[in-house]
Amino acid sequence: MRLLLYSLLAFATAPLAAQAPTPASAPYSLTTPGYVSAQVSPDGNWVAMSGAQYGALVAAPLVEENGRLRIGTTLTLSESRGSGYGFSWTSDGRVIARVYQGEGVGKEAQLVAFSPQAQGSDVLARQTDMPAPPIVRGASIAVAAPSGEALLVDESVQAVPFAQEERLVLVGPNGTTELFADVDGRPLLNVVVSTNGRVAFEIVGGDLMSIDLDGTDLVSHGRGEQASWSPDGQWLAFVRTSDDGHQMLSSDVWIDSPDGGQAKVLSETTGRIELHPTWGPGGRSLL
Repeated sequence: MRLLLYSLLAFATAPLAAQAPTPASAPYSLTTPGYVSAQVSPDGNWVAMSGAQYGALVAAPLVEENGRLRIGTTLTLSESRGSGYGFSWTSDGRVIARVYQGEGVGKEAQLVAFSPQAQGSDVLARQTDMPAPPIVRGASIAVAAPSGEALLVDESVQAVPFAQEERLVLVGPNGTTELFADVDGRPLLNVVVSTNGRVAFEIVGGDLMSIDLDGTDLVSHGRGEQASWSPDGQWLAFVRTSDDGHQMLSSDVWIDSPDGGQAKVLSETTGRIELHPTWGPGGRSLL
């Protein structure tokens, strides 16, 4: 299967199948410089992006015409510093993000749900600190309390996977259960869950892993960061980077199957750093 790679920049494809996707075109630009970390809405009609250095959160309509994507006029959702880091779409089309009010010790962290379509927003929670980005599963949201404990918000009814230091837990209406704990005590981060209930997460200094929500079928995908599940949960996109201890030297987009058996590089480039891959409408493209 051929896959069109964009790169905020853009890569387009035939429907996902068992065979690993391959690029169908060279990447082409979707935006002017200054936007990173895009995420496409579940219905494929919007894309949310971070401004430079995560200093703003913006959204724009996303349209597919003749096999190519384009975006419309951007709408600023938040200009709060850091609001563009770790945001997520819910299945009902809201963008969930941390928005900080005030400066220094004691500044208030607000968990805000933005609706680009209605150009409105709602504050879901307030606390003096919010040490980790929110994690979304469907329309359910989990966020860390100042203690690091995972909390459900917004009347969540579905359990949500969440990283607590070296543990991956499933926090739900009936309490918290442990799915995974790193034997070396290394922190976990960047938790993402697929539509069919498989969780990918990174071990700091270790591998990109995935596991089922019942705590079974733990798989290593090798070195990898910034994972993103395809809409049908059949493919995992991520990046593999190299650095010299001071700066990033290279970063390329890879994909793998949930069982870890089909790891393949999609963008083996020099002179360009690919980061934060996300799937376009219907899984036919990668941004």
